[in-house]
Amino acid sequence: MGRSVSAGTLIRSQPDFYFPIDTYNRVTGLQATGVTLILMVNNQILSWPLLDGTAVADSSISAGNVYFNEIIGAPGFYSLRFFPDRVGYWRISVVASSFESLLEFDVNPASAQSSGLIASFI
Repeated sequence: MGRSVSAGTLIRSQPDFYFPIDTYNRVTGLQATGVTLILMVNNQILSWPLLDGTAVADSSISAGNVYFNEIIGAPGFYSLRFFPDRVGYWRISVVASSFESLLEFDVNPASAQSSGLIASFI
């Protein structure tokens, strides 16, 4: 089971890459052009491109693309963002050379309940 998230929200995650494996040495300098993305939803491959997300604001992200970049000021730490367009089990494999990071998400229907102020005119 992956991380549980609500549909209709931007998903942010941080894939980790270490070299050598089983150490604390983070791989630095990875670019979206040098990374391969394998995206599956409910065991079906989804062909969304992996794009450089360095200068992309969260408000500009919509379904159909996955954004990847090294976090500015934090060498070896990476950001992966996307907006899921359906509920279900999402599995993302991010591969760079011989390094792989797996991310899993259970995208659930958005709740009908409001957590904000509920007006009543009775």
